Amino acid sequence: MTRLYDDLCHHYRLRPTRNNKGIAHENGAIESPHGHLKNRITQALYLRGSRDFASVSDYQAFINSIVAKLNQQHQAKFAEEQKHLQPLPPKRVADYEVLTARVSSRSTIDVRCILYTVPSRLIGRQLELHLYHDRICGYLERQVVVELPRLRVTAKDKRRARCINYRHVIEGAQA
Repeated sequence: MTRLYDDLCHHYRLRPTRNNKGIAHENGAIESPHGHLKNRITQALYLRGSRDFASVSDYQAFINSIVAKLNQQHQAKFAEEQKHLQPLPPKRVADYEVLTARVSSRSTIDVRCILYTVPSRLIGRQLELHLYHDRICGYLERQVVVELPRLRVTAKDKRRARCINYRHVIEGAQA
């Protein structure tokens, strides 16, 4: 169990359990509905005729509509279950991971084997980074000083990648 998962369980007063190794059917209650949802999304994409979307928010709205239709089928069961749920904690659990990175003399930071450029005014400074699933926010003295898209290496034969913003490079060259 990772520290973040342990924190999540503690925050929501959950008791984590583990599946028994080699007993495939124990995870079926989750995996089967997940597979059905993936099939519904695939079918909806076929009916739509294209997998291309104008923006990420358009794609998210498409997924939300599919999930809403699926959830309508279980509305009565959810309403019954909801009567027995405990209230959530007053504050949300953090949905990001905190790291630190020093900005190099070339105006770069290294985050999880990915090299990012940042504005040259940050050279030599130590940034606190909040890693979200889709972005990285860099803080200096509690002020957001840079927001970067979060990249992931998906190729099996590569470990590293780069996210170069030419504005950061030009800014540094002019200084």
